[in-house]
Amino acid sequence: MRKQPLTVLVCLLIVASQVGCGDYTRLNPNGAVDNEPPGGIEITDEIDLRERLMAMGHSDTELDWMIDNGISLERIYNEIRFGKFADRINSSQPIGSSGEVILSEYYGGIYYDDEGTLTVIVLEEAFNHAASAIAISEMQELGIIVRTAKFTDSELNATINTLNRIAEDVAAAGASYWYLDTEGNRIVVGLDPYTDEQKAAFIDLLFSASVDPAMIAFKQAVTQEMIDRRAAAIASATQSSGNRIVLVGDVEVSRTGIAFSLENRADTDFSYGEPWDLACFLGGSWMPVPYLPGAGSQVWPDLLYSLQSGGIKQYRQEWVRRFGELSPGRYMFIRDGWLGEWQQNQDIVYALVEFYITEDSPETLSA
Repeated sequence: MRKQPLTVLVCLLIVASQVGCGDYTRLNPNGAVDNEPPGGIEITDEIDLRERLMAMGHSDTELDWMIDNGISLERIYNEIRFGKFADRINSSQPIGSSGEVILSEYYGGIYYDDEGTLTVIVLEEAFNHAASAIAISEMQELGIIVRTAKFTDSELNATINTLNRIAEDVAAAGASYWYLDTEGNRIVVGLDPYTDEQKAAFIDLLFSASVDPAMIAFKQAVTQEMIDRRAAAIASATQSSGNRIVLVGDVEVSRTGIAFSLENRADTDFSYGEPWDLACFLGGSWMPVPYLPGAGSQVWPDLLYSLQSGGIKQYRQEWVRRFGELSPGRYMFIRDGWLGEWQQNQDIVYALVEFYITEDSPETLSA
């Protein structure tokens, strides 16, 4: 069965998370929608919508890719249409003839809903403030949704800055990640383990950092679906031949890292990203090496590398932050990627490095 490599899945998630931030305006540099009426133009059917988007510079391939990843043509069109307003609102510039803006002490942020309609969130007090109320009315006339929120954008960003400043303490309190959820008007914190005790410990940290716990929404950082997906990926990797991207030369291992060289024996380039994994051989099967608490939901950097056909490259990977020190046993380092230019349903190619950890293995790799 063909599957997308983990590298590509990470890239897709990152792109999908950016939708709703006005990025589509960059795909329309000539301002093709600038002269449309506030409510947009009438779209008769999906074919009409596709033709209009292609006239704005999108290709069939781009549009099909977005649809395959759950982004509707309507959403693409609406985000282009509202993009020019989003940029101005987010930079406290007026969008109406009155020249009024929502005061920063009432402004909660902006996002696009599932249909791509621009949504502005404000404190309740904004509707009772004369200038802000005028700005809100002008937004609504343009088809922009305005709804109420509890916290301002500046308050939430100040909290993010606080968590970033004490990042080591935040991670020690069980947080795998944290980010601003504008639509939810909260800071989302992914906890691992996801227990009442861990939540209580994190709330204690918030109080000590003078952060209002009401701003925080906890989320389970590592789900059973994630665990099952990882196990299936490792099973698929360890059952592959691994005969195109092969180990050459000596391998240096320690309880916290590995150094080795790979050769690309295929007739095209091997492309891969940051993701990699570790498996251990237990009871006759290759199993995922357990992550340390808080390390199992890591978001990988969106970087892409390649190993040219016939090329040899050295690698050095440390894993103490994800797995700690490995106990004696039989292990396998796994990296996935693809050969040639990536496309949908591309076959995954694995680089596999089997190694052993013994009682005599050093704690760290040599310098």
